[in-house]
Amino acid sequence: MIVFWAIAALLLVISLGLLLPALLNPGTALTLSTQQQKLDLYQQQLVELQQDETAGVLALSQLDAARNELQRRLLQEASIAQAAQSFVPDKRLAWFLLLALPVVAVSVYQRIGNPAAIAAVASSADVVNHADDQKLAEIESILTSLREKLEQAPDDAAGWALLARSYGKLHRYDVAIDAFEHAEKLNPDDAQLLADYALVLAMANQRKIQGKPEQLLLKALSIDPHQPSALMLEASAAYERKDYKTAISLWERLQPDLEIGSAFAASVHDSLAKARAALQEQAAAVQP
Repeated sequence: MIVFWAIAALLLVISLGLLLPALLNPGTALTLSTQQQKLDLYQQQLVELQQDETAGVLALSQLDAARNELQRRLLQEASIAQAAQSFVPDKRLAWFLLLALPVVAVSVYQRIGNPAAIAAVASSADVVNHADDQKLAEIESILTSLREKLEQAPDDAAGWALLARSYGKLHRYDVAIDAFEHAEKLNPDDAQLLADYALVLAMANQRKIQGKPEQLLLKALSIDPHQPSALMLEASAAYERKDYKTAISLWERLQPDLEIGSAFAASVHDSLAKARAALQEQAAAVQP
């Protein structure tokens, strides 16, 4: 609410800043020197018309038409100058607008606006946050129930994998790692499971893939050389340790399996371009 009224006050100040200078310092009227210059110009044009008449260049009807046009333009300029000179600064009107404009604006908004909408937006945000917290609590309850069932039936590899991935999505890496350990023991040849396990381990270790995460990735690629998650993670790890050839090889292996035009394909294309450029710089740096 405070932000709204601050913005409204700023708009009022801008409006008054545009109106008051125009009232207190109106545009300068035509000066006498300017008027005299225009009068001299019209007289010169009138003399030229008379000369054309004497020389026989213009007929009498043409001369009258031209003379009437000059007179019309002269009267028009005179009326404009008179209007500009008649406008003088009006401080009373300026003070009236200074006081009345904010009052009128607030009164009109109170009558036709909806001040409660601002509070409604804030309360709706609270409702959304409460709904998210409630949904999260429900998910936690479901996962707790699933874990209890898995403890009674610990040979359910798919159940442990589901529990592990779910806790990974919730960033509960400690519980996810424990579930992944159970799932890996029951299904050690699942390349996707190994890649997901490696990702959770890396996230829990400040996004570092070195160590056990990389061992899991290499094992996943030995099972499925085209496993997308494993290729992407291992290529990123190779790029980080400046092994650009390996990174390029892995990304090139991944590229044909991606959907053309997808965001993932575009990301891989950009990563390949960076790796190739880095490899060229690396090669140039080691040349004698």
